[in-house]
Amino acid sequence: AEDGPYATVGGRAAARATPRAPQRAAPRAAAGSARAKDNAATEAEQWYRQAAARGHRRAALHLGAILEKRGELKEAGRWYLTSAKDGEPRAACALAFLLRDAGDEESAAVWWLRAAQDGDGNAANALGALHARRGETQTAERWYRAAMDAGDTNGAYNLGLLCAEQKRTQQAESWYRRAAYAGHREAANALAVLLLQHGDASGAEPWFSKAAEAGSVDAAFNLGILYAGRDDEDSAEQALRWYERAAAGGHTEAALQAGIARLREGDEQTAERHLRCAAGGGSPEAAFRLAALLDVRRPPAPRHELGEPVATKSECEEWYERAAEHGHRRAQVRVG
Repeated sequence: AEDGPYATVGGRAAARATPRAPQRAAPRAAAGSARAKDNAATEAEQWYRQAAARGHRRAALHLGAILEKRGELKEAGRWYLTSAKDGEPRAACALAFLLRDAGDEESAAVWWLRAAQDGDGNAANALGALHARRGETQTAERWYRAAMDAGDTNGAYNLGLLCAEQKRTQQAESWYRRAAYAGHREAANALAVLLLQHGDASGAEPWFSKAAEAGSVDAAFNLGILYAGRDDEDSAEQALRWYERAAAGGHTEAALQAGIARLREGDEQTAERHLRCAAGGGSPEAAFRLAALLDVRRPPAPRHELGEPVATKSECEEWYERAAEHGHRRAQVRVG
């Protein structure tokens, strides 16, 4: 969901999680130990395989996760199925995601339901997202609450998204806040956007900061916008820092803003790098600005022996055309 220049996340509601074996503190590996790690992983897989073949459901779950990570989905699905039939809810949930990715959403829903009923929060979130897509908001809300009760903070965040879509702003804020306090970075970003929309910039800023420091690309971009709106040199520097941080995370609009800021500073090399990222990400404005930057450097057109221009398309013309095709009017004028 988006409102104004500030970005919040309203995409995939239930985060995909693959099972992980319990982690133990280990001594720091020496240089050149990659082969030893590969050998250890291979040995672990062999032991999981032996245990799984003897009916150990958690071993089958971990073996499935290893195979899925390696791209061997068919065999991974078989081990997930074995584990799920023996009552392992995480395996049922993982199997459901494989089925969903293969296009069999109905079978996926059956396994998500089984896992959710056994207390798997990830599966409950997936069911909530499924019903939300179908417009069954009451059922979606029930499953999101089940996810939250199972200790999955995505449940509270997804409830916030659901309430925001229904214009139940106070409830949305309450759910976002609950998830944000539990450490959900996108909930912190969404809460900040909501506060900002109600004129509470001072309340929004710390939540943007918390989300950005936790790795939210949208929050980093939003912090850039917040600082850019303040008319002082220090804020401009802060805005650029956050724009570049978001751009490094693949945020197209942040890359455009970073490119514009670097152009103002006269740093054309860095500006070009940011503009190329943004233009490659589909921004018509970035494509136009990149074309204009390259246009200034373009040497005079070469002429052949009869004195007529050689008809070769330059890179700047290609970027002008790309921007023009997406409706950028100044680019259309340049192409014309």
